[in-house]
Amino acid sequence: SIEFLIVYRGSFLVKIDGNPRIMKKGECAAIPRGIRHSCQSLEKDSHIVGVCIPPEKAYLVEPI
Repeated sequence: SIEFLIVYRGSFLVKIDGNPRIMKKGECAAIPRGIRHSCQSLEKDSHIVGVCIPPEKAYLVEPI
């Protein structure tokens, strides 16, 4: 599936396949299946939404 990350509030440092990108409110990133990625909040009370299409049964989150 493809995962979409959408910043709802605040900002995040998002790394996709080792490439850093700062994302702010309203921005979206599409991440193909099998690509390593991570996100780190840059502001207090930041929120990000992750959507997988098609939906995944299991989702693995690793600490940074």
